[in-house]
Amino acid sequence: MSDVVSDNPTTTIPLNFGAFLEERRSELAEHTAAGGITDYAFGFDHSLRKRIASVAPARYLVSMLSATAGPILRHLHRLEMVAVGPRQFPEIHSSGAACARRLGIGIPQIFIAPAKDLAAYTFATDDTAPTLVLSGGLIEVLEPAQLQFVIGHECGHIHNLHGAYNTAVQNLTNPLAKLIFDKMVGLGVAMELVKSVSHTRMLATAITGALKMFFLHWSRAAEVTCDRAGLICCGDLESAQRTLATIATGGVTALRGLNIDEYLRQLEQTRKSPVKLLELFESHPLIPKRIEALRLFAESEVFCAWRPELRRAPRVLDKGQLDAMCGRAIGILGPGNAAGGTAA
Repeated sequence: MSDVVSDNPTTTIPLNFGAFLEERRSELAEHTAAGGITDYAFGFDHSLRKRIASVAPARYLVSMLSATAGPILRHLHRLEMVAVGPRQFPEIHSSGAACARRLGIGIPQIFIAPAKDLAAYTFATDDTAPTLVLSGGLIEVLEPAQLQFVIGHECGHIHNLHGAYNTAVQNLTNPLAKLIFDKMVGLGVAMELVKSVSHTRMLATAITGALKMFFLHWSRAAEVTCDRAGLICCGDLESAQRTLATIATGGVTALRGLNIDEYLRQLEQTRKSPVKLLELFESHPLIPKRIEALRLFAESEVFCAWRPELRRAPRVLDKGQLDAMCGRAIGILGPGNAAGGTAA
């Protein structure tokens, strides 16, 4: 009888759930500073978000978005997209669960939008469960590890509490999010939605004015943070770089052999050109800049702490060095300038 018990594999499984929770809490606490700031977050992301929150009109806009747009957008996602789950595209669901587990967040609801654009976005407000949307075109062209980078990137928005601020930017710049946002604005047929639609139009008008540049400035810094989350989740720098290059080239099969190093050299030709100022109107840094910032993160102490099982980088940057070098990499007007992207 004792031999039967000793051969039972379940006897080695720890069943103390409280101990498991405490161990997990301790693991995640190692990567979280005061105020819930993740250790991998780009410093400029957090400092700019604090500045946005201190501006009354910006604070009002995101509050209004949470109160009026959230419920409508949630229903539109379910109406026009395919919900991912254990029995619907289980591989994508598993990838999302793995990213959520790695970062220590709840598993977001993933939807697939029937669109050819290579796009993804996260929708979240203070009182709405996070929703992650992937385009069908993106799923078609990306390999599993590359798709995990994208899902990890979007989970980074959730993990770093970008919430309604990111939603506001996405509604104006992301082709998928803007499409569904525009549909919501047109829902004036139901009387109970008139107030919400009116507020939404007000939001769209206001944020395209002076505040838009402020939001876009923060958004570019936030994308650096979330690219880092994507790399933490997929664990493979080559896959992460290939993902960004694929998105940059529209997923064209003939360009999959793209020489990334040569592609990065293109950036040097624009750094001293007035054309670089066009980036001020973008929500994301240029793809070569994002690749450069990712390479720096792969050589950081923070990444090594998140993925200690991976081979150590030739050099190891501390957090201060990492953010300073990333600030220079994604800068537009130069280090120290308000639009330059330097870490605070």
